[in-house]
Amino acid sequence: MNPSLTCKVKNHLGEPTLFINDEPTVPFMFYGYAAQIGVDFNFINQAKLAKDAGVHIYTIPVEFVWKTEGVKPVYSTLHNIVDSNNPYASLNKIIRNIIQFDSEALILPRFYLHPPLWWIKENPDETMIFSDGKSGRVSIASEKWKVYVERSLIAFVNHCEEKFGNHIIGYHPALLTTDEFFYDRAWEPVFYGFEEPLRNGFVKWLHGKYKTPKSLQHAWGNSEINFENITLPTVEQREKSGTGFFRDPVKDKFVIDFYEYKNSLVANTIEFFAKIIKNETNKNKIFVAFYGYSFELSAIPMGIQSSGHLKLEQIIKSPYVDAICSPISYFNRGEGGIGAFMAPVDSIRKAGKLWINEDDTRTHLCKVSGQEPFGVLKNLSETLSVHRRNFARIMPRRIGTWYMDLLNRGWLDSKKIWEQIAELKKIYQKKLSVKSSFSPDVAVIVDERSPLFLECNNKLTRPLYYSFRSQFYRMGSSFNLYLLSDVLEGKIKLPKVNIFLGAWYLENNEREKLISILQKKTAIWFYGAGLLDKTGASKNNMSKLTGFSFKELHNKTPRIKFLENKKWNDKLKNKFFAPVVDGSFNDKNIFQTIEKEIRENYEKIWAVDNENVTPLAVYDDDNIALAVTNKLGYNSIYCGIPGLPAQFLRNVIKNSGAHLYLNSNEIMETDDNILAVGAYDKKVESINLDSNKYLFNFFENKKLLPKNNVVKDEFQAGETKLYWILNANKKNMLNTK
Repeated sequence: MNPSLTCKVKNHLGEPTLFINDEPTVPFMFYGYAAQIGVDFNFINQAKLAKDAGVHIYTIPVEFVWKTEGVKPVYSTLHNIVDSNNPYASLNKIIRNIIQFDSEALILPRFYLHPPLWWIKENPDETMIFSDGKSGRVSIASEKWKVYVERSLIAFVNHCEEKFGNHIIGYHPALLTTDEFFYDRAWEPVFYGFEEPLRNGFVKWLHGKYKTPKSLQHAWGNSEINFENITLPTVEQREKSGTGFFRDPVKDKFVIDFYEYKNSLVANTIEFFAKIIKNETNKNKIFVAFYGYSFELSAIPMGIQSSGHLKLEQIIKSPYVDAICSPISYFNRGEGGIGAFMAPVDSIRKAGKLWINEDDTRTHLCKVSGQEPFGVLKNLSETLSVHRRNFARIMPRRIGTWYMDLLNRGWLDSKKIWEQIAELKKIYQKKLSVKSSFSPDVAVIVDERSPLFLECNNKLTRPLYYSFRSQFYRMGSSFNLYLLSDVLEGKIKLPKVNIFLGAWYLENNEREKLISILQKKTAIWFYGAGLLDKTGASKNNMSKLTGFSFKELHNKTPRIKFLENKKWNDKLKNKFFAPVVDGSFNDKNIFQTIEKEIRENYEKIWAVDNENVTPLAVYDDDNIALAVTNKLGYNSIYCGIPGLPAQFLRNVIKNSGAHLYLNSNEIMETDDNILAVGAYDKKVESINLDSNKYLFNFFENKKLLPKNNVVKDEFQAGETKLYWILNANKKNMLNTK
C-alpha cells in the first residue's frame, strides 16, 4: 500500500475544507466516463480541457468486483464475467489511462454495490418486495448481502490502495435509486418493504430501541405484541392517518417506528460502508455518499418518510463520513432559475462535513432526442451564466462541486466552458486563505423528524419543502439552510429571521427552548406547526409555540387573500396566494402560482382568533389565515397554508432590520463580499447596498457606483452576473484573474 497521498476534510478558517497532502485544495472536479478513453470519445476531450483549466480531480464510475469463493466466476456489478486471475483488469486500465494523460491526476472512484444477477437469482428471498407484488434488487436489510459486500469491499479498497494509492483521494459507493441511497421506485405510487429480511431488521432495531417487551407494549399500546410476533405494516396501515394529514403519535406508533427504522436502515448502511473504507485506508482517504435530500425527496408520491433520507442528523454526526453530495436540484434549475440545494447544506457544513454539488447542467451541447426534462440551455451564453449562478451558491459557503458530463454525451466539450471554470477556480483559490464571511440574516430551518408523523403522501411536504423554494430563493436575501435538530441542540445561533418548515411534532421542552432562543427575533410558522407531541394532537400545542389562539375549520381551500397593512403587506393588498404543487423544471416564472395552485380542500385547517394579533390575510370565508403577534417575546408569524409569496418574505426581512439586496423576484447570493444576481427576464435591476459600498463586475472588469445606496445594472434574460462588494473608503484589490 502506498501511503504517500492523504486526503481529508479538516477545519480551515472555520469551514470544512478538502486537504490533499495537508494542503487546502479547491474542491473542483470533473465527472466523466473514463471507461471510454479513446481519442474519439468525449471523456478524453473534456478531461484534457479540465486539466488545462487546472482541474485535476476526476470522479469516475468504475466496475466494482465481487469477491467470490469456490468455483463461481468473478463478477462485476455490471454483471460482466471477469478474468478470475486478473479481476481488476478493467479498473486498472481506466485509472492508468487517466494517469497517462495527467500525471497529477487525483481520482475519486464511484462504484455500485448491487450484487450480480447470479446472486439475486440464487437468493430471491433477499430482494426488495413492493406492494404491487413485484420484487426488485437486493434488500439492504439482508445480512447475507452485507457479509458478501463487506468481503468484496475490503478486497476492492485494498487493491485500489496498493496499486493507485498515490492517486486515489477517496471512495464513493453508490446504491438504490439512481445510486443515491433512496429506496427503489420511490418516484412511483407504490409502497416498498414487505420482505422477510426487512422484518428481521425491524425486529432487531426495535430490540435496540425498546429493550424489553414491556416497553414495546407500552409504546405501541398493545399488550399482545412481543418481539416474536411483530409483522410489517400492511398497505392499509401505511396509507391511513389519524388526524387530517397527521398520524396519531400513540395509536400509530407502530407505523411511525417502521418508517423511522426504514430511514435508519439507509443511514446505518452508509455508515457500514464508511467504516470499512476508513479502516482499510487508515483514515487517510475520504468517504463520500449521496444523502440528505430533505427538500428534493419531499415530492415523492408516498411521502418523504418512504425515501430513506430522513436521518441526515445521524450521518453528519458519523466519524466515518467526510463528504455528502447531491445533484443541484432539478426543480427550476434552468436559465433564470433558482439552482437550489437538495439538502440543508449549512447544517452539514456546521458539522464539519464537506458538501459537494453535482453540477449536471444540461449545457447547450446537450443533444437528446425528445424533450429533456431538466432544462437544456440554448446557447453558450446561457451555459456560462448558469455555471456562474451555481458557483455563487458554493463559493460563499466554501463547498465543492464536480462538473458532470452525464452518460458521456459531451456536455462540457467546450474550451469556453472550461476557461470560465478556470477563472472561477482562481477566485475560489484566493478565497481559501480568507475566512468565509457568509452569515445571512435569514435561516430556513427544515424538520426531518416530523414527516415520520405524516400520512404517506406528499400533500404537505411537496408544497412546503419542495415547491416553496421557488419563493424563498427569490426573497432578495441570502439564507442558511439548517436542520431543526441542530437548532434544538443549541448548535445554531439563530439570525434575525427564521423560516420554519415542518415543526409539526415537538416535545414540550422543545417548544420552550424555541421560544427562549427566538426572543427579539422573527419566526414564520406554517400549517399545523407545533400540533403534535407524544400524547397526540392539540391546537393548544400550536398556541404554546406560536402565541396565537386557534380554531379548527374543516374542508377549506388552502388559499389566502392579503389584507391592507402597509408594514407587512406592502405590494400585496387584495392579492391571492395558494401553495404551488408543481411546475415545469425549467419554468422561469414558476414563482407565479397561476394554474399551479392546490385545488383540493384540506380536511382540517386552523384559523387564528382575532385577539391581540395583527391580521394579515384571510381564507375565502374571512377567517384569519395569516397573522403576527409578539405575545411570547418574539415576532411570531403564523400562516395557515404551506407557503407564502416571496414579496411577503421581503416585507418580513425589512421589518426585522435585516438587509435586503433585491426588491424583486430575481435570484441572488452573497457573503457580503462576493455577490451574484440573476435575472429571469431582460431588465434593469436595482441592487441595494450598505452605505459606502460599490460593485465591481469581475468578468466585465467594470465598476458600478451607487446612487442613494442603489446600483442599477442591465441584465439579459437568464443572465447571472458576479460582483465584488467593495468599500469605497478602502483601497481594494480588483484584479481577480
